[in-house]
Amino acid sequence: MLHSSADSSRELDRAVQAFDEAFSSKRLDDVTRLFSHDAQLLVHQQPGVSGREVIRSAFALFFEQFDILTYKPTYDFIDIHDDRAYTLGSWIQVLRPYDGRPDIKIHGRTVQFWRREDGQWRLVMLLSARFAPDEQVS
Repeated sequence: MLHSSADSSRELDRAVQAFDEAFSSKRLDDVTRLFSHDAQLLVHQQPGVSGREVIRSAFALFFEQFDILTYKPTYDFIDIHDDRAYTLGSWIQVLRPYDGRPDIKIHGRTVQFWRREDGQWRLVMLLSARFAPDEQVS
């Protein structure tokens, strides 16, 4: 099925927003559903992982360790090439560790690679890393 570039752009924007909302709300099933079956995840100082179920486990562990108080992404580039797309952006989040440590403010960058599968945009690779020292929040 062919899509106009305007349709593809709107659909990708909705998928990116759906990921951000699902992540910040810790909706594990919704986060997982947005990944391709063969997706890869590489997060700051963590070993890379591959496959939807392993990525689900990685997010589940993160969600078990932290409450996400705020998550504010900003996208500098969103570019579509046929059935492939990428985003480049940055984010600020404040996490509350469940182990009683002080809240942490984190500044990061992200690159997302997307692929259209069966009419839906799916993440095939997510790269994310901090670009500044973590800040303790009082």
